[in-house]
Amino acid sequence: VVEYATLRHFQFITCRIMLHDSKIYDMIGTLSGNDRSRLVSKGIMVDFIQEHGTEVINMLFTEFNMEDALEVRGEEKYEEGLTDGIAQGKAEGLETGEVRNAIHITRAKLAKGLSVPQIADILEADESYIAGIISLIREYPDADDLALAGHYLQK
Repeated sequence: VVEYATLRHFQFITCRIMLHDSKIYDMIGTLSGNDRSRLVSKGIMVDFIQEHGTEVINMLFTEFNMEDALEVRGEEKYEEGLTDGIAQGKAEGLETGEVRNAIHITRAKLAKGLSVPQIADILEADESYIAGIISLIREYPDADDLALAGHYLQK
């Protein structure tokens, strides 16, 4: 149970009875400052202790209630969601940029009279991809490249 516990989960905080019966409780209970290296040297929860050792000690000897646990958990979930959202936004932005670039080049090459196979060869893309872009350019002749990229990605 303790090996898989994470620092801020309420189960870990309220497991003092279970911890009391384990060899880990005795070791954590006597830790101060850099003494947590004893746990690490014995291979007990190495990554966890290295990252959160001080907080574990503080939690064991500090009053902690459900409201605090939920607040901390909410903060963690917010940060996790923010990180995921930023990553998703970057991925979508890159994809939009790539499509926008392909649209821009396709539009320029069409204006020069190049064919679908020629444009596909220049862009090193499938002919069906270029044909789809050309279809959008013809369907929305007044739309800019970014707007066309949005239409393309919605399909």
